Amino acid sequence: MSVSATSRQLDALRFIQGYQEVHGSSPTLTQISEGLDLRSRGGVHRLVTGLEERSLIRRAAAPARSIEICEAVALPRAPDGAPLFSVTPKGISP
Repeated sequence: MSVSATSRQLDALRFIQGYQEVHGSSPTLTQISEGLDLRSRGGVHRLVTGLEERSLIRRAAAPARSIEICEAVALPRAPDGAPLFSVTPKGISP
C-alpha cells in the first residue's frame, strides 16, 4: 500500500471491499458502523473520508452507495473462500 492508513481505516476498507464482493454493492454508513461495531455514523464518516483523502477509495455523489475501491487489500477468508467482512475491534469474526 503506497499511502499509510490507520488500522481502523484498514478495517473499514476491508469491510467495504468484502461487502462489495458478497453483495455487489457498497454498504451504507449504518452498515459499516454495525460491521465495525462503532456507535456513531460520524465516526464512520471520518473513516471513509480518511480513506478518500488517502486515495484508497473514491466516492461519487450518485448513485447512492457508490464507493470505488482504488487500492484493494488482502481479505481474510473463510475455509469456503468467502470473505470475512465483519471486522470488529476484537478481530475478524465470521
